[in-house]
Amino acid sequence: TEADGRHRGMVEEGEEEEEEEERTDNGEPRLQREALVVAVTCELALGKESKYYRYLATMPRVEKFSDCLLSWTEAQKERLRGTDCWTRFKSYADEESKEVPSLTQLHFEEVARPFFEAIANGKGKVPKTLREAIGQLLKNEKRNKEREVNVEMMMSSEDDDDDRGNVNNNNNNNTSKKRKMMKNNNMNKNSEDDSEDEEDISSSKPASNASEASHSHSLARLYRDAVNIVASYSFTLGEDETETQALVPFWDMLNHAHPALASVKLSHDASTNRLNMIAVRDIRKGDEIFNTYGELSDGELLRRYGFLPTSSRNPHNSVTISFKELFAACDKVYGFENPRFVRKKVFELTNEGTTSRFKVHPNGRPSRKLIAIADAIFSVEEDDTDDEEEEEEAFELEKKDTRANEITEALNLVAIRALTPGKRYPTARREAFKSIQTLLDHESRAKPSQVNFRENRVDRRRVTMALRVRLSELKTFSMLRKWLRMGRMKKWLL
Repeated sequence: TEADGRHRGMVEEGEEEEEEEERTDNGEPRLQREALVVAVTCELALGKESKYYRYLATMPRVEKFSDCLLSWTEAQKERLRGTDCWTRFKSYADEESKEVPSLTQLHFEEVARPFFEAIANGKGKVPKTLREAIGQLLKNEKRNKEREVNVEMMMSSEDDDDDRGNVNNNNNNNTSKKRKMMKNNNMNKNSEDDSEDEEDISSSKPASNASEASHSHSLARLYRDAVNIVASYSFTLGEDETETQALVPFWDMLNHAHPALASVKLSHDASTNRLNMIAVRDIRKGDEIFNTYGELSDGELLRRYGFLPTSSRNPHNSVTISFKELFAACDKVYGFENPRFVRKKVFELTNEGTTSRFKVHPNGRPSRKLIAIADAIFSVEEDDTDDEEEEEEAFELEKKDTRANEITEALNLVAIRALTPGKRYPTARREAFKSIQTLLDHESRAKPSQVNFRENRVDRRRVTMALRVRLSELKTFSMLRKWLRMGRMKKWLL
């Protein structure tokens, strides 16, 4: 509860905490997910002694060959730079970014670790087996950190020794060679330890018992596995006061299709405590049954669930424009005398902030909210002295016509910037498409017998996924320019 309060205070800064007795809900959806992640971590720590062992044994781990973003290297994530997926994974861009798996490290430090430390220190009614397992995991983590610090200190001291001077060159050269050999041996040993660690989390099953789990895993790794399980497989059940986050066996076996192609509709009846799976179309014997994870873009499917649809034609491949991008374009069109005042006034009028993002639909049409915010930005410095009734109607039409041109120009500037290589995205649309074709061609010609084939294949697959996400957003920006050129903004406003 201490960590929960601290985290809530950080996210809801400035808002008063409700009295405990007055709260009737189960907490924010994000906190519900965090609670479930903590619970799953505890069950993973117990290994075979967990009553959910056989169920959790079917769940994937965050291994180096999976496509979950938690297993991507920083260099691979950089391929997503500029995309909504990258922005939401890296920051508090909007409400969605507070979901797992975004900000996993922050959640671990602020919520999970204090909870686990409290368990290890004897707080709460916890089975002895779990308390011992958590205690051992925390010891493993401390030992791993100490080992990393010692290796870094040793390397830095060796580098200092190398810079002390050139007295007795022959002796120094020999000593330097010995040091380098020792350093290489230590690095090799360290890499061997790391590879063993990697092999440990690559297992498709949890450890066989609590003792094995606690001695062979680190707490951070188990927590990351739990995050992946909850992010990929959990459901939100109930509504409002009864809402809770849950793992539902059998339901979570259904693959995703966008809503128009889904086979069933899933629902939870809290009054009867019943889970319902209702067919929404005829299903023939032998057909796969598809659920829908929602109207999600490729980037959101990758961020939340770690996969992309096999078809590149996702009808929900939208893109978002940040307030910062929109305001900069409006300022360039209008030339505000006091941009800071205008920005502050817009925040007061719209309840938006610097991290707000606004949607552009796949066909290029800006969302109503995006147009409304652009309209609000341009409205702040207007002169409202002309109030004569007989001129009001003509004035309104003229004003809307002018406003339509201003918003069109501003959004066009945003789109041009996004489509310019090196501005929002590293490359242009054509280069991204060529890169995908090259990678797919290389994949078809690669031989499994090649050295490091599996590692290279994983890297190529992730690069291809990142390029696909980027390409879908670039296409949407191209459609936005086309929509604007057709004069749709003026028709929409008038």
